[in-house]
Amino acid sequence: MIKHLVAGVLLGLLVLQTGCSQKSDELYDRAGLLDSSERQRLTQWQKGLLGDFAVELGIVTLEKPADDLNRVADSLFQSLRLGQKTGGDRGVLLVIDPLAQRLRLEIGYDLEMVFTDAFVGRIENEQMVPFFLNDRIGAGIEATVELMVSRLSDVAGDSSMVATSDSPYFSGGAGAQTRVGEPAHGSEPPSLDPDVAPQPTPRAALEAYHRLLSAGSFHPLHLLLTPESRQFLQDRGVTRAQMRSGARLLDRVRDAGEIHIQEHRAVIRFDPSDRRAHPFFFHKTDSGWQLDLLAMNRVIGFNHRNEWFRRVANHPYAFALKDWRFDENGFPVSSLTKNP
Repeated sequence: MIKHLVAGVLLGLLVLQTGCSQKSDELYDRAGLLDSSERQRLTQWQKGLLGDFAVELGIVTLEKPADDLNRVADSLFQSLRLGQKTGGDRGVLLVIDPLAQRLRLEIGYDLEMVFTDAFVGRIENEQMVPFFLNDRIGAGIEATVELMVSRLSDVAGDSSMVATSDSPYFSGGAGAQTRVGEPAHGSEPPSLDPDVAPQPTPRAALEAYHRLLSAGSFHPLHLLLTPESRQFLQDRGVTRAQMRSGARLLDRVRDAGEIHIQEHRAVIRFDPSDRRAHPFFFHKTDSGWQLDLLAMNRVIGFNHRNEWFRRVANHPYAFALKDWRFDENGFPVSSLTKNP
């Protein structure tokens, strides 16, 4: 999804041809924005997208600002021939110009009905911008790829969402360019909304969280979160695109969750065969139940298909998952068979 920005077409091609220590397949980090772990994870995302969705993702960051970002992005899309590995025009390229605080997302013809201009515009305006502002571009790229995977998963199996074309390896012109603007959330959380406070039950806390996500008004400093979770999220921010993605999940599964409570901790879990419906953790205080997003982050991980797995087996909320069997990679099995 990421593209290279340079002063002109010839310069853009030269940058790719002269090599780069931060290059790996279709990942060209000319600006040196990514650390080794981020590059490794993004390479895994690229492999997963190609293998599971037949989408070839290119990522390029610019060392120098581009005079004509659109022209350079289009030229890079064609020179990288994104999509040739898919047997169609299913390539995506994201170019980031960090010094000029601009980005461009190019979409191949066969994916235009999946990644529409409206979707791309929301991703750029609501997703990457806050990460630019917080100087966390690598994390923003990863989060952006997650949202694209979520979109691909949503339309999987719907043939009406996949276009075909006879023009291989070329961008169809879908895409949008944006300049860094407003942060993901305000400097202070709302103080009067009862949804931001601890709730009388874990179910009520999950419903409050869902309402905040749906309204796009979730804030990292809401008292609905444990103090440790607020501290964890304060410097990271929560984008509107992330809120929208979380709300869609809860739209689908929140009424099906089972509640398991042990003293001052609770877990709402879902059918283990639904790999995208991860459990939610809650902690009870004198004021009520709070969402423990920090513990969830430590215990729950996600693969390139946004399927959740257990990072660690021993944790304070493990009581609610003891009757589940996990495979060697930490994924729950599709039954509630107890572990031996």
